[in-house]
Amino acid sequence: MSIDLPVVSRDSDLSRIVDIDELTPLLNEIHVKPDSVTQLVAFGDIQLQSRGEGYYGAILQGNYNAKRKLQELEETGWKKGKHAGEGLYHQQGSTEYIAGLSKNTLCLGTLDAVKDLLDVKRGKKKPASNTPTCNKLLSCFSENRAPVEIYMMVPQDVLDMGYAGMTMLDAGLKLISLGSIRAIMGKIGLVHGLGMTISHSGEGFPVELSCLMQNEGAASLISGSLNLLKGIASMVPPSQMSPQERQNMEAFNSMRVTRRENMLMVSMIIPRREFLIR
Repeated sequence: MSIDLPVVSRDSDLSRIVDIDELTPLLNEIHVKPDSVTQLVAFGDIQLQSRGEGYYGAILQGNYNAKRKLQELEETGWKKGKHAGEGLYHQQGSTEYIAGLSKNTLCLGTLDAVKDLLDVKRGKKKPASNTPTCNKLLSCFSENRAPVEIYMMVPQDVLDMGYAGMTMLDAGLKLISLGSIRAIMGKIGLVHGLGMTISHSGEGFPVELSCLMQNEGAASLISGSLNLLKGIASMVPPSQMSPQERQNMEAFNSMRVTRRENMLMVSMIIPRREFLIR
């Protein structure tokens, strides 16, 4: 998940979706002022988490000197270690580590996650996003970056397990408990990758979904099904709908579905009152 922190922190509605208040204690712990962070990227591995193996991290880019911040941590008792010649810091008894990636960029997280980031920095490893399938998914994101961007990939071995893959996808979607999105993803089903951008405009939240289907046939079938569903739903009298169904219908009416090979793109506007239900 990538967050434009200055934009999100000024938007009381958007800040609820990424739990800005929960970030403040973490940033204070590493002596970084929240208003000095310009971009935050959080990542993790749901498969490892489900097995009780913690793997998560964050990249913080901001208006500060990363080297100086690390020196401050060492001066206040953080222990300095090394990984492939790079400084690696942690507090006694903590499972989280922190390191510098560039002049104004810090990374923190579990030991394996931070080591992986340092290995990418040195060119020893390729970024997880540097794969054909992931690049295809990311290419659907608009050049005009949204304040909140989320994407997740479902590994092939999980896809092969079918129901387990849906469970994993559902766990990822809990990050953004929006009724209409969950309803639509229920119709789309299992995907190889999911990308999502969230913006804010007046009383609505423009959302773009990019779904990497397993093949072009699946993308074509779901595209047709969603358009058909939209047409049928529009014929149901509002008086026969539940309050939740009427709310979902507002998003359905704004929905636009397009397809490019095995990529399925869905754009819609989520009403503010639904967005704020958490």
